Amino acid sequence: MSLLTPEPGLLFWMMISFGIVLLILARYGFPVILKAVEKRKNYIEASLVAAREAQEELGKVVQTGERMLAEARRDQHAILKETTRLKEQLIEGPRRGSSRIGEDAGLSARRLKPRRRRRCAPSGARSLPSRWNWRNGFSGRSWATNRSR
Repeated sequence: MSLLTPEPGLLFWMMISFGIVLLILARYGFPVILKAVEKRKNYIEASLVAAREAQEELGKVVQTGERMLAEARRDQHAILKETTRLKEQLIEGPRRGSSRIGEDAGLSARRLKPRRRRRCAPSGARSLPSRWNWRNGFSGRSWATNRSR
């Protein structure tokens, strides 16, 4: 018997055992393996879709942020321009003899109505009794008798 030349009987039994193993795997092993592979494939596809959506949303957020930043820069530029103009008016105004800024301030001050001062205590609150002494508290009567007045 040589190692490289198989006998016909051995070849027959090897084919039979290979067929049995193949049938068992086809019946029980391959469906489980294919189900796991399909599940993994679906998970990867769902992850890719979620990643694309997240990337699109991130792009929108970046665009919104850039737009807000550009608007803030425009506002900053306008404020700086206005501040520079007012500074120049304040510096150059008295030199030219112009008091336009002072006139504007006077007009805005006249437009404001003087507010009445409110009393410290609201209208329904009681004031301190007349015998209250700040250093010693009440002098004379107790709080209950002073409160009943």
